[in-house]
Amino acid sequence: MKYYRIGLWVCVIALCGIGLIMLLSNTTSMNGANGDNYSYTIKQLAALCIGVMAALGISRLGPKRLQTTWFVLGSAAVSLGLLLIVPYVGRMTNGATRWIDVGPIKVQPAELAKITLIILAAWYFARVGEKIRQHWNGVVIPLLCFAVYALLIYRTRDLGSVIVLTGILWAIFVFVRAPWMYVTGVGVLAAPLVAYVAIFQEAFRRERMGVFLNPFESEANAAYHLQQSLISIGNGRVTGVGLGQGLKDYHLPELHTDFIYCIICEEFGMIGGVIVAALFFLLVTFGFHIANSATDRFQRVLAIGATLLIGIQAFWNMYVVTSLVPTKGLTLPFISYGGTSLVVCLVAVGLLDSVARHVRSENPLQTRSNIRVGAVTTKIRRRRMTKGG
Repeated sequence: MKYYRIGLWVCVIALCGIGLIMLLSNTTSMNGANGDNYSYTIKQLAALCIGVMAALGISRLGPKRLQTTWFVLGSAAVSLGLLLIVPYVGRMTNGATRWIDVGPIKVQPAELAKITLIILAAWYFARVGEKIRQHWNGVVIPLLCFAVYALLIYRTRDLGSVIVLTGILWAIFVFVRAPWMYVTGVGVLAAPLVAYVAIFQEAFRRERMGVFLNPFESEANAAYHLQQSLISIGNGRVTGVGLGQGLKDYHLPELHTDFIYCIICEEFGMIGGVIVAALFFLLVTFGFHIANSATDRFQRVLAIGATLLIGIQAFWNMYVVTSLVPTKGLTLPFISYGGTSLVVCLVAVGLLDSVARHVRSENPLQTRSNIRVGAVTTKIRRRRMTKGG
């Protein structure tokens, strides 16, 4: 388990380092007119420090304290409260009200809700025990709780976070052996209605779907991001054009947030893109190993949820940038600019590290074997004592 923890943190440090280098290289020209060439990097570095401290604090706190009812329900109440008030006190950016200004800090409640829902799911499934196989406890109650969060998040026009949480919850259902087939059936039956309401009723989402099908034949505004992304990736070829040498500064919007991966591919080529994808793959692999080694259901669900939170966002972002899935506003964990996203991803790493720290050091198979051998030895001794008596 020690090596999984080391590997986990090595991947995280490498990805955060790549993110800071890319921000420093590609945002100086954006702020040059304001006389502050490093504001994006400084803000990201501040969020990184906060996130690392939060991750280390959660790791030291331990799963047992995270499992206490007051902590779980208190976290749920805070996240729900923020989601309720964000449409009224939040700041609108690009047509969406997702952020709350707290002094110099911008907080995105949907990001905080992801971590909260994972902790809440772990607490609930550990609490119900074997009742999880019943339809009421294993399907209805979890889906109702998820529906409340999903509706509140969707109200902020953040469909991407709803998609991520849907994937996490479905995987947790499978992992804990809940009646996941019923959940899948409900999802399949509800899919046409959800697609109509969430996608086809919104003009900009219909536009994005058309762009995905024909990125270079579409004249819609939404096509511009994807076209420039693919051009940047093609420009990088195998080895890239060099750090800070790409043409994206003049052509690609949102180069420091959702589409930063294409800048990595442009400046470091296919080699750089593969290295970043490999780091995320290794991180997810370490996370699954930690989840598999956990000693109880709460820790297992906590680890699997934290792993999928990072993994789904990372690979979805890379798929969007390379035009493998429709465009959706999800950041690339640890690399894209965004304080709340970075802190939440580091908190997820803290949850994984917390579980890994508290896994028993001895091999569980060996422990069970010793218990069985000890039990047999005790029985033999008792028989000898009975015969001797």
